Amino acid sequence: MNVEDLYGLPLAEFVRERNALAKSSGDKDVAKLKKPSSAAWALNQAARTNKGDVARFLHAAGRVRAGGDRSVMAELRTAEADVRRAALHALGASGDAQLAAVNALLAAAAVDESVGQVLAAGTLDGSEEAEASGFVGAVSGGGSSGGGGGGGKSSASDRKPKRDEVREARERKVREQARKKREAAEAACKEAEEEAERLEREADEAEEKADRARRRADAAREKAEALRVALDVE
Repeated sequence: MNVEDLYGLPLAEFVRERNALAKSSGDKDVAKLKKPSSAAWALNQAARTNKGDVARFLHAAGRVRAGGDRSVMAELRTAEADVRRAALHALGASGDAQLAAVNALLAAAAVDESVGQVLAAGTLDGSEEAEASGFVGAVSGGGSSGGGGGGGKSSASDRKPKRDEVREARERKVREQARKKREAAEAACKEAEEEAERLEREADEAEEKADRARRRADAAREKAEALRVALDVE
């Protein structure tokens, strides 16, 4: 099991399996991984079972961020609804209670590319939810109760350092997951090479053993032939 697999487990198993993985890998950072919120867990399941819908949602979100027209907004809303439906299905009876949290995480993924990458990987932990309203306000220009532009700018400015920290944390997580995958692949490659060398040695030993057996057989045939000749002479 790797870090990514943890986020696909039933939520009740996350802490136990996280601790087991941290112990077996000796990686202290794994032990620090936060247990996902229910909404984050549900979206992680959607990212696994409905990859196409999540991909469409993130693609449309990227086009909207780039200044897409109304047709792109319609595409985004449709894709978002499909992802939301998959997440609520994963939650079952508790879906209604988690609807606001699911929407907040989807909003964060729509306006912040790094959060979208974590959603695509299916490794959300829910910390993105707290920043979602700030992300939306910064993108839409909202968040200010008065008409003065200065107040709105100050609020967005205050939120930016925190958003940067969240983005950097998510990027570190993505890099860490990529590193672990690479290390696992390298370990598997090394193991396969060692297995191949072992089998080659066994094959060489078997061939040498077969050669010795053939030589003994030839010697036995020669002895039998010599005895047969001796009998004929008598």
